[in-house]
Amino acid sequence: MSSQKKDTKDLCLKIHKFFGKLPKYKMADIKIAQQNNRDVIGGVYVMFEEGESYHGYSRITRIGTHQADKKTAPDIPDKSQSVWKRMRQHYGYMKSLLGRKDGSIFRKNIGIAMLKKSRDSYIEAWLFDRTSRANREKYDSDKSKVPYNKEKQDQIEAKVSDYIRNKISFVVIPINNRKKRHDFEYGLISAICQASDFYPSKNWLGTCIPETHNDVGAGISREIGRAHV
Repeated sequence: MSSQKKDTKDLCLKIHKFFGKLPKYKMADIKIAQQNNRDVIGGVYVMFEEGESYHGYSRITRIGTHQADKKTAPDIPDKSQSVWKRMRQHYGYMKSLLGRKDGSIFRKNIGIAMLKKSRDSYIEAWLFDRTSRANREKYDSDKSKVPYNKEKQDQIEAKVSDYIRNKISFVVIPINNRKKRHDFEYGLISAICQASDFYPSKNWLGTCIPETHNDVGAGISREIGRAHV
């Protein structure tokens, strides 16, 4: 039996045609979109990037979802952790260009790609998760590490926000059930990544991501070859 993967380029094209017909949102649209879709709490989001195309359609550059649900009711997502809140985490703070890369692997990976492209040694500090006090103290006490610099960190966060807000748009597919949500997410990723003609443009920032920092849903990934979903 052959272990060769099936070429899904026909399905990949159908997927892009389908999403091409749906309304796309940007950061400025999130509040209104949420108000107009009050019943949409759980969902899978699909992102597109300016300058990336696939057979005349906007190329999908990221597929993701949110994790949190009420533990006692997997079919009812926690309103405080909705798909809309997840999008805000990716786009950054509403009133500034800042954001929090430790709350968004998407932001973190875009920052990695930017630092890798510019050959900036600060990538070591950017990679470190500073969420917990213990982590911060551990890193800051290690004199062999590149020192944490808040001003530098904020500058990178601002560049990441500017990049996302200017280049990234998205659609949302409402799915409240957690298992169905994740099945749909990985089904899309699988269908796209196995298409032989699905690949990024030469100048796409995602090509700068190191192979050691893969994340299947992160949008900037080498884990699944040319797809980079």
